[in-house]
Amino acid sequence: MEIGLIVFDFDGTLFDTKKDIAASVNAALTKYGFEPVDEETIWRYTGDGTEVLLTRILKDNKTPIFKEALNYTLAYYSLNFANFTQPIDDVVDFIDKFKEKKKVILSNKNVAIINKILSKFNLSHEFQAVYGKESFPKSKPDPYPLLEIMKEFKVPKKNTIFIGDSINDIIISKRAGVKSFIISSDATSIEDIKKLKPFKIFYNYKEIENLIK
Repeated sequence: MEIGLIVFDFDGTLFDTKKDIAASVNAALTKYGFEPVDEETIWRYTGDGTEVLLTRILKDNKTPIFKEALNYTLAYYSLNFANFTQPIDDVVDFIDKFKEKKKVILSNKNVAIINKILSKFNLSHEFQAVYGKESFPKSKPDPYPLLEIMKEFKVPKKNTIFIGDSINDIIISKRAGVKSFIISSDATSIEDIKKLKPFKIFYNYKEIENLIK
């Protein structure tokens, strides 16, 4: 498969960020008098940005306390973004092997946090661009960001792949006409992933190295 552009999701795809996200959310919940939530539930609620994540937990985003809890979560995470976070197995070797490929990140995470994590692990130079929740007027799973990225890098759909771990990553790929490579993570059950029929499901980065030229 002749690939010119690899677009990566971030959480669960490039980095295991589960524990730090959960710690940040629970720090805010505890501060504002709510019961903490187990890590697995928080992880399943990720994928659409912190505001949506907190809305799913608190069931109400119209109150002043919600805004305070959201701001506290973001502030806490900004200072505690990589206490436990680590690259996904084999991802550093994978990125290094395909140095000549154009590689970008498209996430619903805040760009500043993504850049902090990349910098901590000395991986910033490996990506030509980083796009987050605030980068486009629409976000995943809307195809607009992915279509704009391909336009910007002048790479056609047939030579672009999207590597992700969630339903949103499958949907955006299908809507944009791009092949999706989905790595299994706890964010979405493998059964739900299979139902949406991504181009390829894999369990580690070694499995797709031979598919890319």
